[in-house]
Amino acid sequence: MTFKDIVPELLQAIGDKFSDRTTKILKDKLQLISDKKATHKDSNELAIEVGNILADIFGEEINSDILPDGKMYYNIAKRLIEPSLKADHEIISRNTTLYY
Repeated sequence: MTFKDIVPELLQAIGDKFSDRTTKILKDKLQLISDKKATHKDSNELAIEVGNILADIFGEEINSDILPDGKMYYNIAKRLIEPSLKADHEIISRNTTLYY
């Protein structure tokens, strides 16, 4: 039995939604930085908000209906979740280091 490679489409959908949903948050936080009003609390809030956005998108996009045999296989998780978490980490790292 052969399965369609679902990862490229899912990765694109997740990336598009993630970008759309984080744009306003990043804009607001960058304004705090430019106004020299950013704090450690802002760093923490950014990390929480961005992480929650990614978790919500995973919940929306990844479900047993689209997975082969309704299962999350290691190779799918590796190719789908790992790059998304790296992107999340990069956004948080890049923006929180600007606070200081």
